[in-house]
Amino acid sequence: MAQDTSAEITAESCAVCHNDSATAIPKIGDRSFEELTDTLTGFRQAGSTVTIMHNFVAGLTAREIEDLARFLSRKEEK
Repeated sequence: MAQDTSAEITAESCAVCHNDSATAIPKIGDRSFEELTDTLTGFRQAGSTVTIMHNFVAGLTAREIEDLARFLSRKEEK
């Protein structure tokens, strides 16, 4: 699927911090599509550069956020 290419590349960046060995940073695993979409959209709409997450998602479109959330939620299915 073509949409996974961009999402997969972005997901690799996410995994650097949000991995199974993360302690202070929330893990992505077990997050639903809806939760990931809402969280990422919230960071993008916050308009604040206080967190690093805003910087990562500020340039993503709503479609890119949905593609990323879909990829991550599907990837993390057990």
